[in-house]
Amino acid sequence: MEAVGAEPEVPVDTVSQLQDGATALFSSAFERLFNVRLQGLRAPGVMALDASAEDAVHDAGVLLASLHQMLPAYVAVPPELVTADSLAGGSVSAIKFMLSLFLEINRVLVSARTGSSSIGEI
Repeated sequence: MEAVGAEPEVPVDTVSQLQDGATALFSSAFERLFNVRLQGLRAPGVMALDASAEDAVHDAGVLLASLHQMLPAYVAVPPELVTADSLAGGSVSAIKFMLSLFLEINRVLVSARTGSSSIGEI
């Protein structure tokens, strides 16, 4: 996630830690990529690492809804692959999809900033 400017406030050393903090990590990446604050998070920032399961699911839903709102024409998150429950629950397939999505969004934003015309589909 360092590639998108979202270094975790607490180091992530294991897959288990990544799974436990997926909602917090991707929420942070979203905020850094778009330079906005996600509204309605129950456990923002480092507090998200200690969030209840219910709060993590809620916050993952806020994140997914915000992605659709910011990029409706580009973001088609397959509901069978990524849901608020699967992301908050640490599903490896959900995390892999979100990681590839965020890297692609970052690539598009960097291309736009540098004037490159080779913007691909997300």
